[in-house]
Amino acid sequence: MTQTEKLKSFFEKYYIKVLNDTKRFARCRPLQYRCQEKDIDSIQNIEIDYEPLLTVEIPLSKLEHLMTIENMFFNNIDEVHSRRMFEHWMDQQRDERYLHEKYPGVKDSYDQYITILNLCRENPKKIKDL
Repeated sequence: MTQTEKLKSFFEKYYIKVLNDTKRFARCRPLQYRCQEKDIDSIQNIEIDYEPLLTVEIPLSKLEHLMTIENMFFNNIDEVHSRRMFEHWMDQQRDERYLHEKYPGVKDSYDQYITILNLCRENPKKIKDL
């Protein structure tokens, strides 16, 4: 299932209607500094990515349902370390998605890796050594 199909399915599930998708949101990537003796010598790559900014319409009940789901994962975790670990995992997922989009070779390699994992799951006795 492609990302577009997943979004369409998500929008249908929560009755979300896109009102406007022509605007863009600027997202800055972390700056890389070259430092010498505690002084910043120069700024190297400043990367700004633009992504679509959506204006959406969603029923309040569906928004409350999404809020409840989000609270289960972020706000109702008693241990601070578990919450940080989950947030770190989400950041990693976001960074990996960025790398997949930016470098086609990374996406191709990942797709091949997933294919091998699925083959091993489906036929573990047939695939002995890869």
